[in-house]
Amino acid sequence: MDSRYNKRKGMTLLELIAAMAIFMVLVGALMVGTNNALISWREASSRSRMMGQGRAALGFIRADLLKATAITNNFELIEEGISGPMESLPHSLRPNRATFDLYDATPSRVEWASEGRVTWRLASTNNTTVLARDMIHTDGRERTTEMLEGVVNLRFEAVWEGSDGEAVSEISTNSLPAMIDVTLSMVTPQVLKQAIRINDETKKNDYIERHTYMLTSRIVYPEARLPLLTIITNMVTLKGRVFDGNRSEELLLDDVDFVVSGGLAETAPHIDSDTGEYRLEARQTARPLRITPKAPTGRSGRFTPPWRVWRPAAGSKRDADFVWRQSDLAISGKVTIGSAGGRPLEGALLDFPMAGQVFTDEKGEYSIGVDRGWPYSGERVGVTPVHPRYPQSDYPDSHFVAIGGSGAFHNYYNLSDNETGQDYYWVPPDLVITGQVRCAHPCNVGLQGVTVYARGDGSEVSTRTTDGGRYSLKIPFGWSGLVEAKWRWDVSGSDSDEGVGECLRSFSSQRFFSFENLEESVVAEFEWHPTAVISGEVWRVNFETNSLPLTYTLYSNCMDKVEIPSVIYTNAAGGIVGEVYPKTDSPVTNGTYALTLPHHWYHNYGYRLLLYINPLTSLSNGLHGVYVPEYAQFAEVPRQSIVTNFTWIPCEIEVSGVVTNAAGGVVTNQSLAFLSNCIAVAPTNSVTYMVLTNISETATTVIDGVTNITAGVTNYLPLAVFGETGNTRYPPPITVNAGMVLYNGTTAFAFESGEVAVAERLWVETNINGAFTNWVSYGWSGAIWPYGERGERFTPPVVFVQGVTSNLIRSFEIIDNIETIDNID
Repeated sequence: MDSRYNKRKGMTLLELIAAMAIFMVLVGALMVGTNNALISWREASSRSRMMGQGRAALGFIRADLLKATAITNNFELIEEGISGPMESLPHSLRPNRATFDLYDATPSRVEWASEGRVTWRLASTNNTTVLARDMIHTDGRERTTEMLEGVVNLRFEAVWEGSDGEAVSEISTNSLPAMIDVTLSMVTPQVLKQAIRINDETKKNDYIERHTYMLTSRIVYPEARLPLLTIITNMVTLKGRVFDGNRSEELLLDDVDFVVSGGLAETAPHIDSDTGEYRLEARQTARPLRITPKAPTGRSGRFTPPWRVWRPAAGSKRDADFVWRQSDLAISGKVTIGSAGGRPLEGALLDFPMAGQVFTDEKGEYSIGVDRGWPYSGERVGVTPVHPRYPQSDYPDSHFVAIGGSGAFHNYYNLSDNETGQDYYWVPPDLVITGQVRCAHPCNVGLQGVTVYARGDGSEVSTRTTDGGRYSLKIPFGWSGLVEAKWRWDVSGSDSDEGVGECLRSFSSQRFFSFENLEESVVAEFEWHPTAVISGEVWRVNFETNSLPLTYTLYSNCMDKVEIPSVIYTNAAGGIVGEVYPKTDSPVTNGTYALTLPHHWYHNYGYRLLLYINPLTSLSNGLHGVYVPEYAQFAEVPRQSIVTNFTWIPCEIEVSGVVTNAAGGVVTNQSLAFLSNCIAVAPTNSVTYMVLTNISETATTVIDGVTNITAGVTNYLPLAVFGETGNTRYPPPITVNAGMVLYNGTTAFAFESGEVAVAERLWVETNINGAFTNWVSYGWSGAIWPYGERGERFTPPVVFVQGVTSNLIRSFEIIDNIETIDNID
């Protein structure tokens, strides 16, 4: 039969078994793939839920921080110890908790953010860590809420100085920072379940870290919420450990002392026997601190690093560790000031190449460990200190001397034994005391020519202030003594010249600056106070008769004031600066007065030194009279206290009248002179001018280049004053004494003596009604003389009065078109 019709039907047993195996493999693969897909879907879904829950929890934290307030003046960030996956992290990444006050003006229905104190932290469970919120309400109720599982890290970082400031993770402060960064690290429950099955802790932590997700948020507070002294009471901490040898061996030193220099620390550094950490606390406003560990007793070596500089303004700092490196040999010595036996020099820096650097301690001693064969280079190495404040590069006069060495250096080569007694002494530079002597008055003028003395250490140096009141004195380093200033007017500077006034320390009542062992240049500034006093008595003339001698009594009911007038400040060249010094005055009490001389008398120029009693500006201006002398004028400033007396001459009799013209009209601004004790006036031909004047009653004027005062004072003396040259209105004065006959080229005047006659004003003018008024003393005699500046004639040309005892009225009339007066009856 044809073979084509002899085919086998079905499958052999072997083929059937193979087919079934292939089918089972395919089904298994399908099942595994489906299961993995299901697991991946579950993980993605869990991760999405976790991220959503994390964002919600972060939103709650943010809401609390935005409602933070300062009820109890406390905002804290505290790092916490934690076990588990985060234990291996450095301190800079470990979790911390935040505690702060909370206030919500509009709390929610579920009382989520009511008033009280809240803490956000991590709480540990058997298998994971939980984000927790502790709330202590103001009414005492407490509530803890577990917000979210699977949170492995919660970290707060505060910044006080803006976005570029350094973050702080541990602090206790009295106010809110400028901003807070919050970081939330989470893992899904599935990852935690998988991690539990991993026995190797390293692999477990790596697995969790790979599956950790982070969320962050920044809370920025308005600038207005920051007080001016935000961080003045903030306490920050520096922490670290001191290792003996390699850090990996975890051997700690617990008998190490520290030296702290620079800023002010609140606590001395010490090592905690339980944790092995040293701790140093300071306020956040403190200056930078340098902390230097001392070598353990009886051991040679050095620390790495040799010191640390900590800036408290940057906040707390952890892991500021030191490592002790044991050495075979040691180099040690001492650094002093001035000589081998001088005072110790603390803080000098010595640099040992390839070994390290070291500072001298409070005893001036230093020690550093090196290995045998140092400095290893095969060449000699010289070492010399560097002063902490006076490096030789800036102060060439200062230098070190190596005792037993070569100049400033101790030299080292292939060291094989300890080198002790490697001492130095420092030759310091000269120091200077500088400053300024100023007037204590608000004008603050620097005083030239004041002598400044520095007395101490058995010697004395002095100098005189230059323009602007500045001075400089050179003194030796370490000088002790007193500095004082005296304003001596004796050019020779003799001690017999007690000077004027008193120089006191600025803003103090002490005369001296006292210095002890000066080690840096200083500033000593003084203020000068005037101390001289003008005092005296004020007497009153008793007029029963105008014949000499008169009787006097103390003017006990005087209500006037003794004044030194105001002046315009000028400099030595006569230039007007523009400041007006106010007047100085003193009331007259029970007939006496006392007035401290004004400061500007001693350091100003260009005016007369006047003292007077001015009834026109005092309480007695309802009375009429004259003070004699009219004023006291001083040729130079009194150096010591002086006495000047005044006499009040009452002028109680009124003399009045009018001046009219030929038509009967009134004449205004007509000048009339009251010449006391004048018995005759004899005119001459060629009348040009005649001046009877006094101290200016109007504005400040300039006479012969000298600025005159605005005195506001009338000449009350019975004197005639003539002008021969220059300004005819305000000439240099010529005094006319009683009993004299004067002739000034135009008019002759005869006076008699033996009687007292005083007119309140020498010169009066008619008002808009043509009237004039003056007041004279009891029994006054003299002449009332109208003066024609343009040659006018008057009738009568002069009125003579003899012994007037009651009010008097006299009038004059101008006669027109008459050029000269031939004779006077």
